[in-house]
Amino acid sequence: MPASTCACQGDHMILQTDEPNNKNRDDSMRNRVNTDDVEVRFEPHSKWRLLYHFDLPEWLRGNPFLSYHHRPPMPSFGFCFRSIFKVHSETGNIWTHLIGFLAFVCITMYVFLRPITNTAPFPRDWQEKLVFGSFFACGILCLGFSWIFHTVHCHSVAVSRIFRR
Repeated sequence: MPASTCACQGDHMILQTDEPNNKNRDDSMRNRVNTDDVEVRFEPHSKWRLLYHFDLPEWLRGNPFLSYHHRPPMPSFGFCFRSIFKVHSETGNIWTHLIGFLAFVCITMYVFLRPITNTAPFPRDWQEKLVFGSFFACGILCLGFSWIFHTVHCHSVAVSRIFRR
């Protein structure tokens, strides 16, 4: 069996093999064959398939009760962010936290950027601004980091470890 190595470059993966140039390679993804390199371009919206829990690499097996609809490891952040438009086991977490994040950002901007009048005196002084600003900042940070984690944790072991801290 020929040896092979794999490396990511931008939005595609380079698979280097010791086997001779083979133009009849049967891949489920579109590929382009050069001399000794096989360049595989991933099609995130149509070609990657959802996996069972036991098909996942060990580092992606978080919840054994979710047995199907898992995203495979993605070779780039672009693929991770484009995968939010497909239905999979993280779709609910991603979209509820993203919508909550955007709602908190909009409410914060409304509260702190609107003019203070006699009919709308809130927030009146710096103490009210500090309390509500802290609340909104914590909500924005919590929901923002959460939707980013659920989006990119399938990228690699290192990225998953960083966000699980």
